[in-house]
Amino acid sequence: MSKSMDQSLRDDFEFDIDDDECFFQDIDLLQTQGKCLPRSNDNLKKLDAIKGLSEVKVEKIIEAAVKLSPNLEFKTGLQVVEKRKSVFKISTGSDHLNKLLGGGIERMAITEVFGEFRTGKTQLSDTLCVTCQLTNDSYSGGKAVFIDTENTFRPDRVSVEICLLILLGLNVFSDSHCQPNRVLEN
Repeated sequence: MSKSMDQSLRDDFEFDIDDDECFFQDIDLLQTQGKCLPRSNDNLKKLDAIKGLSEVKVEKIIEAAVKLSPNLEFKTGLQVVEKRKSVFKISTGSDHLNKLLGGGIERMAITEVFGEFRTGKTQLSDTLCVTCQLTNDSYSGGKAVFIDTENTFRPDRVSVEICLLILLGLNVFSDSHCQPNRVLEN
């Protein structure tokens, strides 16, 4: 741990003077065991198994790590599975592709699509630019960013996507976000 990080820890947390040096010695002990990051996937039993660390010390270290990284949470695998079930997915326009992807493209994530020339990568991107703007019971519609590195974007193709969605039975024109010009502005 760097000196500035040591000082930051000392400034941010109130420790008894006797416990202060012991705490930083414990951190040094963790580092010698290769446990340098507070986001380590180690469970409490593994940390308790490190010679020289008691359960109380491990709890204090975890408490300090949580204060430094508020998003850090120790969870069981079942808790992660339950949380993953609630991740919102954007439809690809294809039930089969959605099924392969576990429900669609995850929102708030970067998804890379690659393949040979003329295999539908741009078509999929155009479809996602439209479907991500549709509203439903639990989603109020979003915005799309199309990063075009190969100069393949064609506005008329987005209009074709809207027509295809209408043919599939989606009433996209009842959705104020999905008027053709609004889709292109969004």
